[in-house]
Amino acid sequence: MIFSNGQVAVGVSGKKSSETYCGPHAFSEPESKAMADFVLANSRDLKFYLAFHAYGQYMILPYTHLKGHSENYDDVHEMGLKAASQIAGRYGTQYEVGTAYDTVGYMTSGVSGCWVKKSFNVPYVVTFELRDQGQHGFALPPKQILPTCKETMDGLISLLTHKTDKLKDPVLPKTDRGDMIYINHVILIFILIKLFI
Repeated sequence: MIFSNGQVAVGVSGKKSSETYCGPHAFSEPESKAMADFVLANSRDLKFYLAFHAYGQYMILPYTHLKGHSENYDDVHEMGLKAASQIAGRYGTQYEVGTAYDTVGYMTSGVSGCWVKKSFNVPYVVTFELRDQGQHGFALPPKQILPTCKETMDGLISLLTHKTDKLKDPVLPKTDRGDMIYINHVILIFILIKLFI
């Protein structure tokens, strides 16, 4: 598994030639090991874990290897819906919010966000599956990259300025200057890029 918290392996393959090959064991690859080490070193105050993938226009919430919902699913789902509304407000891009099973209809294992949530009890974990919905797949046209960045930033600001019963102060304070001056807690952004040869 790329990342593992003892979950049952679903949606992955042990065949090296498979697109869903999970590796010989958890953290077997240098990239996942480096990310795990970084999370371990910064996990004490981690409130959010945000991952960015392509493609599909989803905000995937834990757990991806289960059909059920996490203990604070309703809270995070509400935040995700507000973020999706902000994303749609810029160019009309629609995002679905929910677990992998709820949104795309399948389960998968080895997802970094699930490992972070389960291992460190990080309350707010969201995996963004960015544009598009399959027209271009992993090869998003250059003219869509900047719009994707802008609308995603709208969603991120919504997530990080949201208040809940458990998160009294937003992670990202609003400023008059419209920029991000400081962050109250560690925010980890994990980017997966699929390369084609």
